[in-house]
Amino acid sequence: MQHYIFVKKSQSIQLGHLYEHLIYMSLVDLLSSKKLYKYVDYDLIGKTYHGGLVYIELRAYSKKAKLSKHLLQRFDLDISESRIETAIGQLSAELTKAVNIDGLETIIEPIKELHLKRWYSIDEFSDLDVTNIKSFQLTPPLFLERAIKLSELKVFIQSYGEQTLNRELLPLARQVGKLIAENLTDTLSDTYGLFNTTDKFQLQKQNFSLESTLITSKSSLDLADGYLSITKQLLEAMIHDGAFKRFTTQLRSMSYTRHASASVSFERTYEDTLIFIGSKGWKKIATNKNLKKVLGHTSVEVVFKKTHIILPISTLL
Repeated sequence: MQHYIFVKKSQSIQLGHLYEHLIYMSLVDLLSSKKLYKYVDYDLIGKTYHGGLVYIELRAYSKKAKLSKHLLQRFDLDISESRIETAIGQLSAELTKAVNIDGLETIIEPIKELHLKRWYSIDEFSDLDVTNIKSFQLTPPLFLERAIKLSELKVFIQSYGEQTLNRELLPLARQVGKLIAENLTDTLSDTYGLFNTTDKFQLQKQNFSLESTLITSKSSLDLADGYLSITKQLLEAMIHDGAFKRFTTQLRSMSYTRHASASVSFERTYEDTLIFIGSKGWKKIATNKNLKKVLGHTSVEVVFKKTHIILPISTLL
Protein backbone atom coordinates (compact mmCIF):
# COMPACT_ATOMS: atom_id res chain seq x y z
CA MET A 1 0.00 0.00 0.00
CA GLN A 2 1.23 3.49 -0.86
CA HIS A 3 0.52 6.22 1.68
CA TYR A 4 1.21 9.89 0.99
CA ILE A 5 0.53 12.99 3.11
CA PHE A 6 1.20 16.45 1.67
CA VAL A 7 0.86 19.92 3.21
CA LYS A 8 0.99 23.44 1.84
CA LYS A 9 0.68 26.77 3.64
CA SER A 10 -1.77 29.43 2.49
CA GLN A 11 -1.68 32.98 3.86
CA SER A 12 -5.49 33.03 3.83
CA ILE A 13 -7.67 30.38 5.46
CA GLN A 14 -10.51 31.06 3.01
CA LEU A 15 -8.16 30.81 0.04
CA GLY A 16 -6.58 27.62 1.39
CA HIS A 17 -9.98 26.06 2.05
CA LEU A 18 -11.16 26.83 -1.48
CA TYR A 19 -7.89 25.49 -2.89
CA GLU A 20 -8.30 22.27 -0.90
CA HIS A 21 -11.72 21.64 -2.46
CA LEU A 22 -10.36 22.36 -5.95
CA ILE A 23 -7.44 19.97 -5.42
CA TYR A 24 -9.76 17.26 -4.07
CA MET A 25 -12.13 17.47 -7.04
CA SER A 26 -9.31 17.51 -9.59
CA LEU A 27 -7.64 14.51 -7.92
CA VAL A 28 -10.91 12.57 -8.06
CA ASP A 29 -11.20 13.47 -11.76
CA LEU A 30 -7.64 12.31 -12.41
CA LEU A 31 -8.08 9.02 -10.55
CA SER A 32 -11.43 8.41 -12.26
CA SER A 33 -9.77 8.90 -15.65
CA LYS A 34 -7.42 6.05 -14.69
CA LYS A 35 -10.50 3.92 -13.86
CA LEU A 36 -9.67 3.97 -10.15
CA TYR A 37 -12.44 4.05 -7.54
CA LYS A 38 -12.52 5.32 -4.00
CA TYR A 39 -12.69 2.74 -1.20
CA VAL A 40 -11.40 -0.08 -3.42
CA ASP A 41 -8.38 1.46 -5.17
CA TYR A 42 -7.69 4.49 -3.01
CA ASP A 43 -8.82 6.74 -0.18
CA LEU A 44 -8.54 10.52 -0.29
CA ILE A 45 -8.82 13.06 2.53
CA GLY A 46 -8.63 16.84 2.24
CA LYS A 47 -8.57 19.27 5.17
CA THR A 48 -7.72 22.89 5.86
CA TYR A 49 -6.49 23.69 9.34
CA HIS A 50 -6.48 26.91 11.34
CA GLY A 51 -3.53 28.94 10.13
CA GLY A 52 -4.18 28.07 6.48
CA LEU A 53 -2.42 24.70 6.36
CA VAL A 54 -3.84 22.63 3.48
CA TYR A 55 -3.62 18.88 4.11
CA ILE A 56 -4.04 16.14 1.48
CA GLU A 57 -3.79 12.44 2.42
CA LEU A 58 -3.86 9.75 -0.26
CA ARG A 59 -3.73 5.98 0.24
CA ALA A 60 -3.45 3.62 -2.72
CA TYR A 61 -4.81 0.15 -1.91
CA SER A 62 -4.95 -1.87 -5.10
CA LYS A 63 -2.14 -2.99 -7.39
CA LYS A 64 -3.83 -1.02 -10.16
CA ALA A 65 -3.39 2.24 -8.23
CA LYS A 66 0.32 2.88 -8.70
CA LEU A 67 0.68 6.57 -7.88
CA SER A 68 3.80 8.70 -7.94
CA LYS A 69 4.94 10.56 -4.83
CA HIS A 70 5.40 13.55 -7.19
CA LEU A 71 1.72 13.46 -8.20
CA LEU A 72 0.77 16.81 -6.66
CA GLN A 73 3.99 18.55 -7.73
CA ARG A 74 3.17 17.89 -11.41
CA PHE A 75 -0.55 18.39 -11.11
CA ASP A 76 -2.66 20.40 -13.56
CA LEU A 77 -5.37 22.07 -11.49
CA ASP A 78 -8.74 22.84 -13.04
CA ILE A 79 -9.42 26.47 -12.09
CA SER A 80 -12.12 27.17 -14.64
CA GLU A 81 -14.91 29.49 -13.60
CA SER A 82 -17.42 26.63 -13.42
CA ARG A 83 -15.12 24.53 -11.21
CA ILE A 84 -14.49 27.45 -8.85
CA GLU A 85 -18.24 28.06 -8.60
CA THR A 86 -18.75 24.38 -7.71
CA ALA A 87 -16.07 24.53 -5.00
CA ILE A 88 -17.52 27.74 -3.58
CA GLY A 89 -20.97 26.11 -3.51
CA GLN A 90 -19.50 23.26 -1.44
CA LEU A 91 -17.85 25.73 0.94
CA SER A 92 -21.01 27.80 1.25
CA ALA A 93 -22.90 24.68 2.39
CA GLU A 94 -20.07 23.54 4.68
CA LEU A 95 -19.70 26.95 6.37
CA THR A 96 -23.43 27.84 6.20
CA LYS A 97 -22.54 31.26 4.82
CA ALA A 98 -23.73 33.23 1.83
CA VAL A 99 -21.37 33.67 -1.12
CA ASN A 100 -20.13 37.19 -1.80
CA ILE A 101 -20.63 37.54 -5.56
CA ASP A 102 -18.25 40.53 -5.69
CA GLY A 103 -15.38 38.36 -4.50
CA LEU A 104 -15.45 35.74 -7.26
CA GLU A 105 -13.65 37.73 -9.96
CA THR A 106 -10.60 38.39 -7.79
CA ILE A 107 -9.94 34.81 -6.68
CA ILE A 108 -8.41 33.18 -9.77
CA GLU A 109 -4.94 34.80 -9.64
CA PRO A 110 -4.40 34.10 -5.90
CA ILE A 111 -5.41 30.46 -6.53
CA LYS A 112 -2.87 30.23 -9.38
CA GLU A 113 -0.15 31.67 -7.14
CA LEU A 114 -0.96 29.25 -4.32
CA HIS A 115 -0.94 26.32 -6.72
CA LEU A 116 2.59 27.20 -7.88
CA LYS A 117 3.88 26.92 -4.32
CA ARG A 118 5.58 23.68 -3.41
CA TRP A 119 3.83 20.83 -1.60
CA TYR A 120 5.79 19.28 1.27
CA SER A 121 5.52 15.66 2.28
CA ILE A 122 4.73 15.18 5.96
CA ASP A 123 8.23 13.71 6.42
CA GLU A 124 9.82 16.90 5.05
CA PHE A 125 7.60 19.20 7.10
CA SER A 126 9.10 20.62 10.29
CA ASP A 127 6.59 22.55 12.42
CA LEU A 128 4.14 25.43 12.35
CA ASP A 129 2.89 27.32 15.40
CA VAL A 130 -0.50 28.69 14.36
CA THR A 131 -0.64 31.05 17.36
CA ASN A 132 2.07 33.14 15.69
CA ILE A 133 0.34 33.39 12.32
CA LYS A 134 -1.42 36.49 11.09
CA SER A 135 -3.70 35.31 8.32
CA PHE A 136 -4.72 37.97 5.84
CA GLN A 137 -8.35 38.34 4.79
CA LEU A 138 -9.38 38.30 1.15
CA THR A 139 -10.71 41.64 -0.08
CA PRO A 140 -13.53 41.44 -0.83
CA PRO A 141 -14.21 38.32 1.27
CA LEU A 142 -15.52 35.17 -0.41
CA PHE A 143 -18.32 34.74 2.10
CA LEU A 144 -20.62 37.03 4.02
CA GLU A 145 -21.34 36.59 7.71
CA ARG A 146 -25.03 36.27 6.89
CA ALA A 147 -26.21 32.71 7.55
CA ILE A 148 -28.13 30.85 4.86
CA LYS A 149 -30.80 28.18 4.79
CA LEU A 150 -29.57 24.77 3.64
CA SER A 151 -31.42 21.98 1.87
CA GLU A 152 -30.66 18.28 2.28
CA LEU A 153 -30.20 15.70 -0.42
CA LYS A 154 -30.42 12.10 0.79
CA VAL A 155 -28.75 9.17 -0.95
CA PHE A 156 -29.83 5.67 0.11
CA ILE A 157 -27.99 2.51 -0.85
CA GLN A 158 -30.69 -0.01 0.05
CA SER A 159 -30.30 -3.76 0.20
CA TYR A 160 -33.14 -6.22 0.53
CA GLY A 161 -34.09 -9.86 0.08
CA GLU A 162 -31.39 -12.52 -0.06
CA GLN A 163 -28.72 -10.94 2.13
CA THR A 164 -31.29 -9.80 4.69
CA LEU A 165 -32.80 -13.27 5.00
CA ASN A 166 -29.29 -14.77 4.95
CA ARG A 167 -27.58 -12.67 7.62
CA GLU A 168 -24.19 -14.11 6.76
CA LEU A 169 -24.06 -11.80 3.73
CA LEU A 170 -24.81 -8.59 5.65
CA PRO A 171 -21.13 -7.60 6.15
CA LEU A 172 -20.51 -7.99 2.42
CA ALA A 173 -23.65 -6.02 1.55
CA ARG A 174 -22.53 -3.28 3.94
CA GLN A 175 -19.11 -3.01 2.30
CA VAL A 176 -20.54 -2.99 -1.23
CA GLY A 177 -23.02 -0.29 -0.19
CA LYS A 178 -20.20 1.78 1.28
CA LEU A 179 -18.19 1.40 -1.94
CA ILE A 180 -21.12 2.70 -4.01
CA ALA A 181 -21.89 5.54 -1.58
CA GLU A 182 -18.29 6.81 -1.42
CA ASN A 183 -18.03 7.15 -5.19
CA LEU A 184 -21.57 8.40 -5.83
CA THR A 185 -21.50 11.12 -3.17
CA ASP A 186 -18.15 12.39 -4.49
CA THR A 187 -19.58 12.46 -8.02
CA LEU A 188 -22.75 14.29 -6.95
CA SER A 189 -20.75 16.75 -4.84
CA ASP A 190 -18.48 17.59 -7.75
CA THR A 191 -21.42 17.95 -10.15
CA TYR A 192 -23.85 19.97 -8.04
CA GLY A 193 -21.59 21.67 -5.47
CA LEU A 194 -22.86 19.66 -2.50
CA PHE A 195 -21.17 18.97 0.83
CA ASN A 196 -21.35 15.49 2.36
CA THR A 197 -22.04 15.64 6.10
CA THR A 198 -22.97 12.22 7.48
CA ASP A 199 -23.30 8.54 6.66
CA LYS A 200 -25.66 6.33 8.67
CA PHE A 201 -26.24 2.59 8.45
CA GLN A 202 -29.73 1.33 9.36
CA LEU A 203 -30.73 -2.31 9.74
CA GLN A 204 -34.40 -3.33 9.68
CA LYS A 205 -36.25 -6.62 9.45
CA GLN A 206 -36.91 -6.45 5.70
CA ASN A 207 -33.91 -4.46 4.48
CA PHE A 208 -31.03 -2.26 5.43
CA SER A 209 -29.79 1.02 4.05
CA LEU A 210 -26.71 3.19 4.06
CA GLU A 211 -27.93 6.78 4.19
CA SER A 212 -25.70 9.66 3.10
CA THR A 213 -26.77 13.24 3.77
CA LEU A 214 -25.46 15.98 1.48
CA ILE A 215 -26.29 19.64 1.99
CA THR A 216 -26.58 22.50 -0.47
CA SER A 217 -27.22 26.21 -0.31
CA LYS A 218 -29.19 25.94 -3.56
CA SER A 219 -32.97 25.99 -3.34
CA SER A 220 -33.37 23.79 -6.42
CA LEU A 221 -31.34 21.13 -8.23
CA ASP A 222 -31.98 19.73 -11.70
CA LEU A 223 -31.83 16.13 -10.53
CA ALA A 224 -34.57 14.23 -12.29
CA ASP A 225 -32.63 13.38 -15.45
CA GLY A 226 -29.14 14.38 -14.34
CA TYR A 227 -29.02 12.24 -11.23
CA LEU A 228 -30.30 9.12 -12.98
CA SER A 229 -27.78 9.56 -15.79
CA ILE A 230 -24.86 10.15 -13.38
CA THR A 231 -25.77 7.15 -11.24
CA LYS A 232 -26.19 4.79 -14.19
CA GLN A 233 -22.93 5.91 -15.78
CA LEU A 234 -21.01 5.47 -12.53
CA LEU A 235 -22.41 2.02 -11.71
CA GLU A 236 -21.99 0.79 -15.29
CA ALA A 237 -18.38 2.00 -15.26
CA MET A 238 -17.70 0.32 -11.90
CA ILE A 239 -19.11 -2.95 -13.21
CA HIS A 240 -17.28 -2.69 -16.56
CA ASP A 241 -13.95 -1.69 -14.96
CA GLY A 242 -14.12 -4.57 -12.48
CA ALA A 243 -14.23 -2.36 -9.36
CA PHE A 244 -16.64 -4.65 -7.49
CA LYS A 245 -14.68 -7.81 -8.32
CA ARG A 246 -11.40 -6.13 -7.32
CA PHE A 247 -13.04 -5.20 -4.04
CA THR A 248 -14.15 -8.75 -3.21
CA THR A 249 -10.70 -10.04 -4.19
CA GLN A 250 -9.20 -7.61 -1.67
CA LEU A 251 -11.68 -8.69 0.99
CA ARG A 252 -10.81 -12.36 0.52
CA SER A 253 -7.11 -11.66 1.01
CA MET A 254 -7.35 -8.92 3.62
CA SER A 255 -5.68 -8.87 7.02
CA TYR A 256 -6.83 -6.47 9.72
CA THR A 257 -3.25 -6.23 11.01
CA ARG A 258 -1.69 -5.50 7.61
CA HIS A 259 -4.43 -3.10 6.45
CA ALA A 260 -4.67 -4.88 3.12
CA SER A 261 -8.14 -3.55 2.29
CA ALA A 262 -9.60 -0.08 2.36
CA SER A 263 -11.34 1.05 5.52
CA VAL A 264 -12.69 -2.35 6.63
CA SER A 265 -13.32 -1.95 10.33
CA PHE A 266 -13.88 -4.96 12.62
CA GLU A 267 -15.73 -2.75 15.12
CA ARG A 268 -17.87 -0.77 12.66
CA THR A 269 -18.91 -3.92 10.83
CA TYR A 270 -20.13 -5.37 14.12
CA GLU A 271 -21.90 -2.15 15.16
CA ASP A 272 -23.78 -1.97 11.85
CA THR A 273 -24.61 -5.66 11.34
CA LEU A 274 -24.24 -7.26 14.81
CA ILE A 275 -21.85 -9.74 13.19
CA PHE A 276 -18.21 -10.15 14.17
CA ILE A 277 -16.18 -11.10 11.11
CA GLY A 278 -12.47 -11.84 10.87
CA SER A 279 -10.20 -12.40 7.90
CA LYS A 280 -11.35 -16.01 7.47
CA GLY A 281 -14.95 -14.82 7.46
CA TRP A 282 -14.28 -12.40 4.61
CA LYS A 283 -12.56 -15.15 2.66
CA LYS A 284 -15.69 -17.27 3.06
CA ILE A 285 -18.37 -14.73 2.05
CA ALA A 286 -16.60 -12.37 -0.40
CA THR A 287 -17.10 -14.59 -3.46
CA ASN A 288 -18.16 -13.53 -6.94
CA LYS A 289 -21.34 -15.56 -6.53
CA ASN A 290 -22.28 -13.71 -3.34
CA LEU A 291 -21.28 -10.39 -4.91
CA LYS A 292 -23.79 -10.99 -7.71
CA LYS A 293 -26.49 -11.78 -5.13
CA VAL A 294 -25.76 -8.59 -3.21
CA LEU A 295 -25.73 -6.35 -6.29
CA GLY A 296 -28.90 -7.99 -7.59
CA HIS A 297 -30.72 -7.09 -4.37
CA THR A 298 -29.43 -3.53 -4.01
CA SER A 299 -30.96 -0.27 -5.21
CA VAL A 300 -29.78 3.33 -5.20
CA GLU A 301 -32.24 6.05 -4.26
CA VAL A 302 -32.03 9.82 -4.07
CA VAL A 303 -34.45 12.15 -2.32
CA PHE A 304 -34.37 15.93 -2.70
CA LYS A 305 -37.50 17.76 -1.58
CA LYS A 306 -40.28 16.31 -3.78
CA THR A 307 -37.89 14.50 -6.13
CA HIS A 308 -37.53 10.77 -5.45
CA ILE A 309 -35.60 8.55 -7.87
CA ILE A 310 -34.78 4.85 -7.53
CA LEU A 311 -32.41 2.71 -9.61
CA PRO A 312 -32.26 -1.07 -8.98
CA ILE A 313 -28.73 -2.29 -9.77
CA SER A 314 -30.23 -5.53 -11.10
CA THR A 315 -31.27 -3.58 -14.22
CA LEU A 316 -27.59 -2.97 -15.01
CA LEU A 317 -26.27 -6.50 -14.53
